[in-house]
Amino acid sequence: MHISPLTAAHAMAYKALMLNAYEHSADSFTSTPQERALQPDSWWINRIADPAGLSVVWGAFNEAGLVGTVSVELSARAKTRHKALIVAMFVREECRGGGIARELMRAAIDHGKGREGLRLLQLEVTQGNAPAERLYQSLGFQVYGVEPMAVLTPSGYRSKVHMWLDLALVKARGMSLVQAPLTDNVREAACRSVLCWLATVDAEGQPNVSPKEVWAIADEQHVVVAHIASPISARNIAQHPQVCLSFVDVFVQKGFKLVGTVREVRANDLEFSIWAKPLLAMVGQRFTIQSVLVVHVKSVAAIVAPSYRF
Repeated sequence: MHISPLTAAHAMAYKALMLNAYEHSADSFTSTPQERALQPDSWWINRIADPAGLSVVWGAFNEAGLVGTVSVELSARAKTRHKALIVAMFVREECRGGGIARELMRAAIDHGKGREGLRLLQLEVTQGNAPAERLYQSLGFQVYGVEPMAVLTPSGYRSKVHMWLDLALVKARGMSLVQAPLTDNVREAACRSVLCWLATVDAEGQPNVSPKEVWAIADEQHVVVAHIASPISARNIAQHPQVCLSFVDVFVQKGFKLVGTVREVRANDLEFSIWAKPLLAMVGQRFTIQSVLVVHVKSVAAIVAPSYRF
């Protein structure tokens, strides 16, 4: 699989891909396949090879051809040329789960970082599309509002979540878009582990290790932990965001240690529903989740029993 900018030569393949998107991911787009099918070929060519240079489109290719795409739309107006809009993000259903969407977004963000005068990227995502919302969050996008009843889809009215990424902040912090640390091996081990242990430290340097039963790997870079009755963990996190989270499959005596930073997302925060979704599915009506502890994993190390080493 490789990512590259699209040119006029890709117009018909792009048209076929997007018509598929409008039909099979209808809730994600405001256009219908019937509307877009009426557009002449010249419209599709201009969409990916804009004569004004105000749009850039990337494609993801595998042996089958074009399987994914994302676009960045720029502004020519003096008061809005500092921002750009990410649109038409789509990966064929049979190709999802392999990191293609993340690679497409990396291409868009890298373009934004390198474009003079561009300060921020914006996008909108249909509320309830949890995988997409988590992907954008993991890349640094933040929610700044929700538009109710934004679009009428075959499944009814859907709201749109509006998100933004401050490119100046990305550059200043040197935010990395390197390979995500939570591989399939880590995910599989997490699924086999009943508990995890969250290690925090208070203002005086006193450590605290707390077992957590309601937790899940949210995406390739984040673990979410339910704050049900964890006042010490929550208090420590407010003072020191650095944490260590460990889990072990007791039957094989192997697991992983995850090190990273954590933030608390409260129930009244706009992004709460995004991060809480896998946790709410676990607890049902049994417990009330006060907040979600979102761990951004920076490094991963294996935990192996001594019997495997000696």
